[in-house]
Amino acid sequence: MESVVSENTLNMLQGKDQKILINESAVLLNDIVPFPEEMLIEMVMNYSERFKQMSEKFDYDPKKCNASFSRDFRYVDLKDKSDNSILRVRLEEFIERDINHYISNLRID
Repeated sequence: MESVVSENTLNMLQGKDQKILINESAVLLNDIVPFPEEMLIEMVMNYSERFKQMSEKFDYDPKKCNASFSRDFRYVDLKDKSDNSILRVRLEEFIERDINHYISNLRID
């Protein structure tokens, strides 16, 4: 069974002990497929009108924030580095479909 996790999560998991949800053997045995979260965030920033409108309306500069997906890839969270406030933006359905399609086509090498 394959699982898909972001590269950031994979790096974090590799640095932790086996008390977390995933153990090192799953990483070593290639049971986990990392995906390029930064690339997908960049796609959202470029193509999601809702994301653009909400970040402008609430004065969040995506370049000055840490961005991440929710577990279900329906939302992008922007965490402001200066005050740790978070803006959660619901993605459009076509963006969700594109992301899910991309992830479902990832393969273990």
